[in-house]
Amino acid sequence: WILFESRFLLQQPMRFLFLFLTLFLSSPIHAFISVQLGRPFLYTNTLSLLSGKSYPSATEQQMYRGMQNPYAVLNVGVPPKPFLLILDTGSSTTELPRYDCQSCNSTRTYNPTASTGALEVDCKVANSLGAWCTACEYGSGSSSCMLSRHYNEGLEVEGVFSADTVSVGAVNASAVFAAITTIKPSGRFSSVGLDGVWGLGTKVLNNEWPTVLDFVWSTAGMQRAFGIGLGDVDQCNGQLTVGGVDDRLYSGKLHAMPLLNNTNHYGLQIDSITWGSNRTITNKELTDHVTIIDSGTTDILVPSDTMSSITFAATLTFVDDSPDEWQTIMWNNNYVHNMTWSPPTSWPNVTLNTRSGYKIILKPTDYIVKAFLTDGTKAWMNAFRSSGLSELVLGAAAMQTTYWVFDLDHNNLLVAPMKPQPRQTDCPHKNWA
Repeated sequence: WILFESRFLLQQPMRFLFLFLTLFLSSPIHAFISVQLGRPFLYTNTLSLLSGKSYPSATEQQMYRGMQNPYAVLNVGVPPKPFLLILDTGSSTTELPRYDCQSCNSTRTYNPTASTGALEVDCKVANSLGAWCTACEYGSGSSSCMLSRHYNEGLEVEGVFSADTVSVGAVNASAVFAAITTIKPSGRFSSVGLDGVWGLGTKVLNNEWPTVLDFVWSTAGMQRAFGIGLGDVDQCNGQLTVGGVDDRLYSGKLHAMPLLNNTNHYGLQIDSITWGSNRTITNKELTDHVTIIDSGTTDILVPSDTMSSITFAATLTFVDDSPDEWQTIMWNNNYVHNMTWSPPTSWPNVTLNTRSGYKIILKPTDYIVKAFLTDGTKAWMNAFRSSGLSELVLGAAAMQTTYWVFDLDHNNLLVAPMKPQPRQTDCPHKNWA
């Protein structure tokens, strides 16, 4: 998700301040951790980066795909309670439904009184650490740090910032997250079997609070890097690698390019889009703006002029090739409700050309995607969607063919073609209530 408005909050100032200083000002106990997570064997790998430094594959987290977006299990509290969260590179706050959130409609909720690791988050501590709150709610001698946030997709959340133990692989770290008390529209996550969001972005989007990954990296003494391979839709063969990379997930060599910034979102430079083999689209909407990388969005959001050029190129291509179906999904931004229909493989590939020379190649089965509609029904849709934004946004549909490594210590983005992974349909989350 693209975050347009962000704000925050905290309680028990001295206790939390001691926790924060312990995690961020002390020397790490060990340099790296390699653990088994969501895989049947342990794996450690070292990759040399352009900087001359290297870092191993540290902690691996199994990922799942629903209709499109990737999600993973994050265990929170003591004893640990699992939450199924969308992995979102377009935001930074990790959001869970609180026990008193009626609009969340979730069967899995966070209750701090049920965890011995829970800490309250106070506004005074937020101010002392350079973080900030949307508002401060005073009572019983403390001030709760409140959250109010609006996302581009129309999602609105309110809640209170909390701290508790999170488990990522074998790493247990005390981390700050938002316990949601209100969400609009109601049941936004529970309607598709999910609980909330795991924000993977930088702390700037987290109102300067360290993110969950910041706490994990600091606790384990890891490099500030993570790799993400989405895997197949409706499978459990994707992976989030925290603190390193995993060369089982990609083919060839990793291609390095600058990790850019667009309104504090992760970005890269895409200068042109090639439709088929010979129709290349380029304009100032692409060359003058940094493209945002947003795994929390399904679509490929395209500025209006660029979308008009794509539409024109497609019109020339599909004069005689199933025009009715094509017009339904491409030109009118509507949906094909017939789930037995599938995108013709004869349709052309779409290539996103980066300034550094790497090409992201999307097949028809990548850019014509399955989706949940607002009424809960399933349908096919065209992932290329015209938006009111000035920049291109790569959602999950554009990310699924690539393995992505975000190296924050060196401001590098490393990419390579995603290697096909063994298909695993018996995902444990499918049996959750």
